[in-house]
Amino acid sequence: MSVIIRPALREEIPACAAIVAAALRDDAVVEAVVPREGGDRLRQLTAFYTAGFLHGAFVSGVVDTARRAEGGPILGVAAWIAPSPHPTEPGPEHPDKNASPEHPSPNPRPEHPRPEHPRPEHPRPEHPRENAGHQHPAAGTKHRLRPTRPHWYLSDIAVVAAARRGGIGSALLAHRLGRISEPAYLEATTPASRRLYQRFGFEVVAALHLTPDGYPVAMLTR
Repeated sequence: MSVIIRPALREEIPACAAIVAAALRDDAVVEAVVPREGGDRLRQLTAFYTAGFLHGAFVSGVVDTARRAEGGPILGVAAWIAPSPHPTEPGPEHPDKNASPEHPSPNPRPEHPRPEHPRPEHPRPEHPRENAGHQHPAAGTKHRLRPTRPHWYLSDIAVVAAARRGGIGSALLAHRLGRISEPAYLEATTPASRRLYQRFGFEVVAALHLTPDGYPVAMLTR
């Protein structure tokens, strides 16, 4: 079956965050850097990822969504942080990576336009893949492993439970990796995700040891 991928609209961000929260609710790495506060863990993580996306990938990159049909439910999400200081990926603001505002591409890549979105007023949270709020000893090592040259950062990717093993995650990865020219960086939190990323050309840089088994592992495309 085909997979339809397009950037998330602002009003879809809470649904995207809920998908990631459900997938990572029992993830050992997330558990290590986002301690449980009691009460509803899913609600805690959904609020966390909603704020994180609105301050992160949604304004500084792209949050890709995957569906089986136009207008259907979101089945998968991939949040990418663009290279600093200026995104160069072919997307809503950059229809063609060879175009510029002064010299637009004669054949722009069709994309769904992204609406104007004001900056959220609530404070930016610490992201589990960006910083550990309690300053885990591995945090400094993680940042030293990030590429110094411009790169895309896959902060989060998740698929709803009912749609797993159906190619959604692979379609999300292939979609964005096929549209960027810079290297891509991520942290794999499980052996299964590590194997998936290796199929797309990611190579292990180092283990970060946030958990006893060494995960997450930093991975980079060459």
